[in-house]
Amino acid sequence: MKIGLLAGVAQCLFFVNIYAESELEKALVGGKATVDARLRYEHAEVGSLEDGDALTIRTRLGYGTGDFHGFNTFIEAEDTTAINDDEDYSVPAPSDQKVPGTSIIADPEGTQINRAWLSYSYTDTSIKLGRQRIYLDNARFIGNVGWRQSEQTYDAVSLTNNSIPDTRFFYGYLDQKNDIFYNYVEMDTHLINLSYSGIPNNTLTAYGYLIDFPRAAANSVDITGVSATGEYPIDDNLSLNYRIEYAYQKEGDDAPVDYEADYYHLSVEGACSGFSLGVGYEVLGSDDGKAGFKTPLATLHAFNGFADLFLSTPKGGLEDIYVAAGYKFGPVPVKLIYHDFESEEGGIDYGSEVDLVASYKISQNTTVLAKYANFESDWIGKPDVDRFWLQLHFKY
Repeated sequence: MKIGLLAGVAQCLFFVNIYAESELEKALVGGKATVDARLRYEHAEVGSLEDGDALTIRTRLGYGTGDFHGFNTFIEAEDTTAINDDEDYSVPAPSDQKVPGTSIIADPEGTQINRAWLSYSYTDTSIKLGRQRIYLDNARFIGNVGWRQSEQTYDAVSLTNNSIPDTRFFYGYLDQKNDIFYNYVEMDTHLINLSYSGIPNNTLTAYGYLIDFPRAAANSVDITGVSATGEYPIDDNLSLNYRIEYAYQKEGDDAPVDYEADYYHLSVEGACSGFSLGVGYEVLGSDDGKAGFKTPLATLHAFNGFADLFLSTPKGGLEDIYVAAGYKFGPVPVKLIYHDFESEEGGIDYGSEVDLVASYKISQNTTVLAKYANFESDWIGKPDVDRFWLQLHFKY
């Protein structure tokens, strides 16, 4: 009797094991391969420097497994190669592609594991561990710098929970920032983001970001803030959207300068029959000129002009008044943006910028894009800048 019982148990375990192996094998081989290739030409004219020209191709190859009892994993390799001579443009230090006297283009050559993570999901909660892409809200404070050829990723553990109706809670602990120059920067950072979308057409968000760099304390900051965004369809052809945001910043742990600064962003945009028109006012404040509001993890290219003159906030802060107009010419959306820049303190007129971008979707997976930025300086501390991009992007 006992022998028969043991034999039955062994047989059950055998079939359970076969079933588990079958499921695991199915998850491993039944996943999805990804390809992300972007060919880009960028031309840069910065002040009195020699013109910079970069023809680069960025390739990412990835593979994500299928689900295995809530577990998933993903790995992605990335390579950026300059097709033309890499001495035709300069990359900021500490890159060894720095060419003195030549305009900067922030696309260095390099190869790395761009993402590699393991995730687990159960009901309304998901946890992700490893090298991952993180961007929160509009990426003003936490982003992946997706415009550059090498994006910014994080070695982190993150948790997302949606168990409360219309509410999303995000927490992340970041151990390392992997920046666009293939530098790996130690961090000790906590991110909390809570959003609520239960009010029709609106989303309310509160956040707290404790960003610490043990080996670069000058960039350590604590940010807390709130925002409200919304989109209101008026009729089939007309809609309005808005953004109201405020944030407060003070120095982080071990920062060498004690300061406080405020951030404001107000914008409204209307869209009608393919045409859009918007206006915005963004302020990165200052504390009596000691320091300006810092955004060390932001997707900076998306804000304060495509010419990238304000990747670091001046000590006197920054006021950006901008107007954006867009129109869709058949399958080609075109957008024109005008910026007027001044200091938040000190009355400095930095200058103005005109940005233009147009794109065309060749197929479901392929897009061509052209982009131009012209900054005209009114202050000796900023050069005149012209930048032009033409790129072909394939993503599968």
